[in-house]
Amino acid sequence: MIRNLMNLSAAQSVTKRRISTAKTIAGISVSHSTPKPSHPGQSNTSRSHESQSTQGTAAHTRAQTIRIKALCTVFVKLTNHEVEQRLKKEGIDFNIGALVPLRILQFGPLTLKELSEHIIVAPATLIPIIDELESKSLVTRAVNSTDRRKKQIKTTAKGSQLITKILAINSHSRLMDTVRKMDQRRADQLIETLEFLVTEVSGKKDLCATIAQNACRTMASPSAKQ
Repeated sequence: MIRNLMNLSAAQSVTKRRISTAKTIAGISVSHSTPKPSHPGQSNTSRSHESQSTQGTAAHTRAQTIRIKALCTVFVKLTNHEVEQRLKKEGIDFNIGALVPLRILQFGPLTLKELSEHIIVAPATLIPIIDELESKSLVTRAVNSTDRRKKQIKTTAKGSQLITKILAINSHSRLMDTVRKMDQRRADQLIETLEFLVTEVSGKKDLCATIAQNACRTMASPSAKQ
């Protein structure tokens, strides 16, 4: 009886040692597979720095975007104001907002939708401009010979003469003088940057090609060579 109790006690002691050893081994295994950082706060600090860096980058991008939009807006206003002042000196009463549509129409008749696609303006916005040009006999609306549901807009002789005169007046401008002073490489880089912005923002890959084509047509016109 006593011997049986001694054997049971020894067995229990061995079992306890085995369990303890198993726990130790398991603990070592876990520590090797998922080591704890020597500094508990290091991981949180790293994540905090990454978050701050991301926020800083986003804020910088927003600031850059605002500056680009502001510079483009001011640039357009400055160039338009110069044209307006030149026209006033010549006694020409003309809405500067109608200059681009009238210039595009000089290359050939277009429907309202086609014209709006050329200058990236909603057709509804163009209607009052075309109405004004028509009232001054600078453009006419004619039914399309192939599709009577569509009306084509084209410049009149008076409209073409006015455009030629405006281009002659504006053949020398501060913008042209500034580009002339720029290094050719710098000017080319500026054009590439602007074309990238136009393409990405509009989502139209062929838009810059159309702009370049219209620019070449302008350069080929007699008034541009004066």
